[in-house]
Amino acid sequence: QHIIQKVDWYHIAVTYDVNDDYIFYLNGEEVSRYSKLKGRPPIANPVRYIGKNFMGKIDDVRMWNVVRSQEEIQNTMNQTLTGDEPGLVAYYPMDLNDDNATWELVDLSPRQNNVKIGRYGPLSRAATSSGKFIDDFIINEEIRPRYFSDDCPDGPDGSLTCPYPTIRSALDDLHKRIKNGQHGGYQIYIREGRYTEVLNKWYLNRDNQMDMSKVCPIVFEGYPNEKVIIDGTVALNDNSSNWQQASHQLDNGTSISIYKTVVDFDNISKEIRTPIRSIYQLFVNDRYMIPAMPMNFKNPTDNTTGNPQNPEPNTIWSLSKKTEEEKTIEEVEGDNSSFYDNATKAPWGFDKEIGFLVPNEVTYVPGSLEFLDAPEEWAFDSDNKTLYLYASDNFTPNSTNVRIRVRDRFLNIRESSNIKFKNIDFSAGSINLRGSKYFTLEDCKFSFSSDMGLLGNSVAYSHFLKVRNCIFEYINDGHSWAQGRSSHTIFENVLFRYNDWFGGTAWSPNSKGVAAQWRYITIENSYTAGLLPGAGSLVEYARIENLYEGCDCSGIQRNADHSKNSTTRFSWIINSPGLNGMRFDSKCGARFGDVHNVVSLGNRRGFRLKGDNHDVYHTTAYDNTRQDISLNIDKYCGPDKGDGGDGKSVPGNWNSNIHNVIAEGSFQCFSEDCWAAGTDPMSNKTSVFNPWFDFPHLDSVGIW
Repeated sequence: QHIIQKVDWYHIAVTYDVNDDYIFYLNGEEVSRYSKLKGRPPIANPVRYIGKNFMGKIDDVRMWNVVRSQEEIQNTMNQTLTGDEPGLVAYYPMDLNDDNATWELVDLSPRQNNVKIGRYGPLSRAATSSGKFIDDFIINEEIRPRYFSDDCPDGPDGSLTCPYPTIRSALDDLHKRIKNGQHGGYQIYIREGRYTEVLNKWYLNRDNQMDMSKVCPIVFEGYPNEKVIIDGTVALNDNSSNWQQASHQLDNGTSISIYKTVVDFDNISKEIRTPIRSIYQLFVNDRYMIPAMPMNFKNPTDNTTGNPQNPEPNTIWSLSKKTEEEKTIEEVEGDNSSFYDNATKAPWGFDKEIGFLVPNEVTYVPGSLEFLDAPEEWAFDSDNKTLYLYASDNFTPNSTNVRIRVRDRFLNIRESSNIKFKNIDFSAGSINLRGSKYFTLEDCKFSFSSDMGLLGNSVAYSHFLKVRNCIFEYINDGHSWAQGRSSHTIFENVLFRYNDWFGGTAWSPNSKGVAAQWRYITIENSYTAGLLPGAGSLVEYARIENLYEGCDCSGIQRNADHSKNSTTRFSWIINSPGLNGMRFDSKCGARFGDVHNVVSLGNRRGFRLKGDNHDVYHTTAYDNTRQDISLNIDKYCGPDKGDGGDGKSVPGNWNSNIHNVIAEGSFQCFSEDCWAAGTDPMSNKTSVFNPWFDFPHLDSVGIW
């Protein structure tokens, strides 16, 4: 125990002789001997795994079927073996073979038991939802090089003489420094460029043996006035492709001129040190190209000139346009704007009558050659590794301007503390934070985090997180931000735009923790639902506008106990005709939600607030298709069961306060404020919950 005191590279050897002791050597010196196993033969089961519960790096693994002496260990521990030494049964110097189809660590012993590298963590939905993607997914791990230089014998240290060659090498060096007691805080400047890396790190800037008051921030900042991109794409250059013009015949007999190339995935895999075998996203001159789809539409990354009432023709926004009658959605008990697990959702669906929906019985594979028939669409044939592109006039492919996505989730930070990423673009890859406290994202942009079956951005068990001055855009078929079991998060000056391009999925930005603050939030021009801000949260100065989704969800949605002790104020919810404007929902409805200075217009419903003991002041609702303001009686179970528990229904909202509100055309209210003494539905035993007929009373309490 505590044999290793500092983070560094060590040579570890273990020998076991059935007639002798179990001996542990560190850097060739005996440090521990155990005699209680003497006389017991080794377990006959073969070794299949090493490294369980190990947090660190492993290099140069050797296994022997003979007991080596201390002298023999010392003589070869710093030497490369030939592979034919007597008794050597496995030798892994962590070299890769050249076969991208297998992507294995090479065993240089005579037994040649190569090790196939697998994927740790959740699979993309592309690998779980459709048979065509089985064993065809992105592996978010990589074989990393070690850096040596005559000028830097101890490796890169972040100085001008020995700068870090990669962001990952900086993470590793800082981890080593902090574990060795140098925890005074660090500022890492990242110079301009694209960094196609996988950043997986556990226990960065955190040590259970360390006084947490000593933990100072680690800041990774893009150098001022320089563009820094953590990039999930890699260039298709002369070594990996050779574009040629070709003719492609459509089903109607028409021929179109396209470009095609055979992709050399072996070269790409060697470059990024992880296997890649398919195309997941394609960019030409940094412009997103569309995977060939059953229905054609303009590039969804172009700014739209329409809105949900009048969608721009021939765009993704116009494909699911329905009539007012078709848009009517019945209330259901559940709500689908929640924390989805991307790895278990159904495949994508397409219905020619109403556009793209998830899930749907009609499934298709995006990027199939049979659908290639419109400019800026691409298709890929996995059998012959050929990539096809129907180029537009200004985006013709060549050997320098095409990039393909090779990462799914490129940043995983777990059990870490007090880390900031600033002035960095995260492009074509998603992030995952787990158990990471006091994490800050500032002045960052997240683009193309998810697309057609890939993983969205995810956070859990990460308290006191801050997201400031950030943009989330062009994130399709996945959450731009999904956060669970995390308290006291601050979202400030954050823009969500042009996210999700298919109906029926919701994919709302959300926080399923406690006491989050959402301030100066804009959500616009997306197929997502609005905001799921979490229990006891504050939403203020939010503008939610032009959401095309049609689902049992809302512009601002608070379910059950999420309404309790929440505040929503100084916000606008505009022109989302398929959604409720704002809603307190689900049985059993909660209490003590505050709503004031909020406007809901052009939505399906304006305000639909269930529960009791709410305060609703200074709200305005108009131009909503079904209802303007509703403090209804249902889905409440009384004060003992009214905070999210189960129980029998009792009338709700009688103890809610509502004053100084304006409803254009429809008003439903069971609050005592809405009724003159003896006129309420309970006293009169009626089912009339609209007190519109008693204008004098409503006027006296400030309800118009």
